Amino acid sequence: MKKYLALILGVLFVLSFAASAFAIHSEIPAETQAVVAKGDTQISLGGQLRVRGRYGDNMDGGLGGMPYDANPATLLQERVRLNVEVNQGNVSGMISLQTKEENYMWGVTSTAGPNGSQRSDAMNVLEAWINYTGTGLFGFSSGIKAGHQYLKVGAGHFFDHTLYGDDAIVLYMDPVKGTHIGLVNVKFSEGSAADNTDDIDGYVLILSQKLGDNNTLDANYTLVNQSDTKLSLQNLGVSLKGAAAGLGYSVTGDVQFGSTQPVAATEKTKYEGYALTAGVNYKANPVNLRAAVLYGSGDKNATDHKNRTFQTFQSSIGKYTLVYDYRVKTAATGASDTTGVANTTYFNLGLDYSPMAEMNINLDAWLLRASNQISTVPHTVGYSKDIGWEVDAKFTYKLAKNLTYFWESGVLFADDFYKTATKDPKNATFIQHGIVLNF
Repeated sequence: MKKYLALILGVLFVLSFAASAFAIHSEIPAETQAVVAKGDTQISLGGQLRVRGRYGDNMDGGLGGMPYDANPATLLQERVRLNVEVNQGNVSGMISLQTKEENYMWGVTSTAGPNGSQRSDAMNVLEAWINYTGTGLFGFSSGIKAGHQYLKVGAGHFFDHTLYGDDAIVLYMDPVKGTHIGLVNVKFSEGSAADNTDDIDGYVLILSQKLGDNNTLDANYTLVNQSDTKLSLQNLGVSLKGAAAGLGYSVTGDVQFGSTQPVAATEKTKYEGYALTAGVNYKANPVNLRAAVLYGSGDKNATDHKNRTFQTFQSSIGKYTLVYDYRVKTAATGASDTTGVANTTYFNLGLDYSPMAEMNINLDAWLLRASNQISTVPHTVGYSKDIGWEVDAKFTYKLAKNLTYFWESGVLFADDFYKTATKDPKNATFIQHGIVLNF
């Protein structure tokens, strides 16, 4: 951590020197930026400190494991984010650095700490982009944003990379009021440095149209390509969302097509997945009531060269539930926190309550089922689609202007989907709480 601390302090020193060298006299309001540079350029320094503790019970194998009998596990994590933002008229830029979240052994100097944990001085680049917006490109409002950035398409059921981001070029425009068009070239995976044919690239078209003041219709098309495996996965999505008289709604649909044929395969495998979601909410302050249904298709025949599982490109974070999506293996055979709605059906009832401006309480109940049979996860006896019930709760309280305490907990009442010849499922519990300082 020492060398990175020195690097960070050096960067801050250089920035402060540059600001001093080119600064002009300017009164800085208490609520705005701390650094003002030459002319109309503003440099904003910010970031986040987060300390959290975690507890998990009956999670055999840890993250991505199974809800079987296992000893409780506890964890303490600390995370640092540092942001530098530059604004100069219609040009802006952002650099955001973060200590690797899985590394919590502060002060460890070797390449591996106790029990194999990595040292905590490794850094991730979350954002590093340049953005230009104006009317100079096409004669109407438009812009280009290039670099490493957070990306999400539509409702995010298929593509949501809002944790670590991707390298991308985004061209966007608003030709008329209420109409938005976006073109995205994104690098999902770099692959081997010496072989560009194993890269995974994405090409996205986004169309959005406001229907009056409170309703929006979105359509998006994504092509995911990899030359080595002859991958051509295509996702077409449509969503409609809006609100009226306190009642909100959202409806989405995604359908997938295309194919892949790895080198060793003798025949192409076609993609035929789809996802459907619908949700409503009614808000009457300080209460917001919610209900939702989410369905992602799954496969049931591993030999017909048709993959009916809804494919997802998700950030490594919880999606809907706290335990099923985030801590145990899902019905989609992959790691729990990257599969999202794939081969899963969710039924949700939720409540949000804000008794005061500083406090929020969120309660959710979920009924979970596998959409179709995938017999390999887990190895079941008399296969069951019943994943189980889950109950989640979250509490946040604003202790000071930029300081927030949070608590969230969930219990997955695991059902026979996880039953094997030798193991019965157990109720899996996950709790985490912490304190966050934004500055």
